[in-house]
Amino acid sequence: MQLVLSEISQLKSAVDTIREVQQQQKQQKRLERLARISSSSSSSSSDSSDDEAPSSSSSSRPLTGGVASMVVAAGSVSVMLEPPAVDFEQPDITQQLPVPEQHNATGRILVCQGKACMNKGALGVLQAASHAAAASPGIEVLPCKCLGKCKQGPALRMRTQQPGCTLMTQVSPLEVPQAVKAVFSAAATEVSAAANTQEELQQQQRL
Repeated sequence: MQLVLSEISQLKSAVDTIREVQQQQKQQKRLERLARISSSSSSSSSDSSDDEAPSSSSSSRPLTGGVASMVVAAGSVSVMLEPPAVDFEQPDITQQLPVPEQHNATGRILVCQGKACMNKGALGVLQAASHAAAASPGIEVLPCKCLGKCKQGPALRMRTQQPGCTLMTQVSPLEVPQAVKAVFSAAATEVSAAANTQEELQQQQRL
């Protein structure tokens, strides 16, 4: 009986030894396969970039043109694509507008940026107002919240040095230059006339 048990124990030990040897062989084959894959990937990457200096310890190498990059990790090869750059240029409404004339008036132009006005073209009105006021550094052009006229938008409000303001509704970008010129030129004329009148009064008082 003891002899049988001894033989069974020896058989189990032999089976365990065989399994360990098989696992070691499998592990060795796996390592060799990973080494071959890594070697072939490195050689192909170096061939595609002859003019570039080889990387010292990097696991990724950019492909030609920067469109994609290849990553080699744990024996697997994957390609990561980058989205192409899209050149989008917003149309400039000022290309259709006349060159603004010089004037000396100062003030502020507020362009409504409410949702309804924006849907009706307030952005183009804002661009047109900025272009029209470019000739006079004293005029500020600012986007603002709702002016209370969005149902009749786009809307803008012009303030000069004179009391009050000018509110325009349902204005198109092409109408803005003429309106800015009319309002601020008139204000500049009034300011100049008032200054001349004041100067004449002072001269009369001196006499």
